[in-house]
Amino acid sequence: MLDWVLVRWAKWAERKGIITNVPADFIRHVSWDFPRMLDTDENAAQDAIAKKLKNMTASYQDVLGPSWKETLLTVKNEMDWMKANGLPHLAFETVCGAVRGDETTNE
Repeated sequence: MLDWVLVRWAKWAERKGIITNVPADFIRHVSWDFPRMLDTDENAAQDAIAKKLKNMTASYQDVLGPSWKETLLTVKNEMDWMKANGLPHLAFETVCGAVRGDETTNE
């Protein structure tokens, strides 16, 4: 739809003399980018991401982007540093907020 509007506008503007020498294939060099709408319920959005990862309908690359490995390594280093310094990290807590006894297991 936007491509059609842009072509119509460009032809009109060229006829009116507002712009000149519009290349015939200019539309091939146009792309549209729209801002991402913020989630209205952030908790539901995070739960949906967690479920997608658990059910393998999404990958960490899908969620974190092309630098997913670097992001996960950064988080791992942060968690290691916090554990070594006796600081709590939310990843070591259960859903109810209790601290897990052994952070090395995936239970």
